[in-house]
Amino acid sequence: MSPINILIVDDDEEIRLFMKIRLKRDAQHFSIATVEGGRECLEYMKIAPVDCILSDYQMPGMDGMRLLLKLREEGFDVPFIFVTGQGNEELAREAFINGAQDYFTKDIGFAHFTRIVNSVEQAVRHKEAERERIKSEEALKESEARFRGLVEQSLVGVYLIQDGRFVYVNPRLADIFGYTREEVLGLSSIWDTVITSDRPLIEANIKRRIEGKSGSMRYRFGGVRKDGSKIVVEVLGTSTTYEGRPALIGTLLDVTEQKAA
Repeated sequence: MSPINILIVDDDEEIRLFMKIRLKRDAQHFSIATVEGGRECLEYMKIAPVDCILSDYQMPGMDGMRLLLKLREEGFDVPFIFVTGQGNEELAREAFINGAQDYFTKDIGFAHFTRIVNSVEQAVRHKEAERERIKSEEALKESEARFRGLVEQSLVGVYLIQDGRFVYVNPRLADIFGYTREEVLGLSSIWDTVITSDRPLIEANIKRRIEGKSGSMRYRFGGVRKDGSKIVVEVLGTSTTYEGRPALIGTLLDVTEQKAA
């Protein structure tokens, strides 16, 4: 099991020592350090890794609640658990409102040390999972931004179709049909860009892809520009999922001149 770095904050030296020995007995993977007050805790946080803080409430100079708020103010998002002799419901409620992960009282002999160990492990695992989620989201956003940049600047038209309408087009696709992107996305259906005689072909190809009877498909059809002029376009598309529902994604080229040649 990976080591967990614990920092005990308590102005009573005997309690600090007792907690350290007792926690170490129940959780040998805990690496435990101790300090006597809030200011010492803040200094320690700057020089050593801490995965979880176990703090008393009533301490001279800076009590546990002020320490918790100061840590959050300075950007330390480490799990914080109160272990205090000043136990009451109002204090516990304030602790949770201010971001504490748990709250324990110093009962006779600390009979609930097993619960404290479980609470520490749960709080640390939750924080690690949250950091991984944030890291993954940031990486995904970065990847999406790079992908979107490539698509936006592509010389090939790119589209995403769902429920018979364009839900995304890049600037090149809009230009092929003589529209702005906003105008394309505002069309009542994709059929506004297709000549009437080729609609059955496209309907059949869309159905095959949505039903999974075909992977990517390449074909040509007659298109209609905003000004009514006719063009020939070549499509390479496949099925995908967008916001949990079936969709079509692909690229589109204007091959009018090529076909004429």
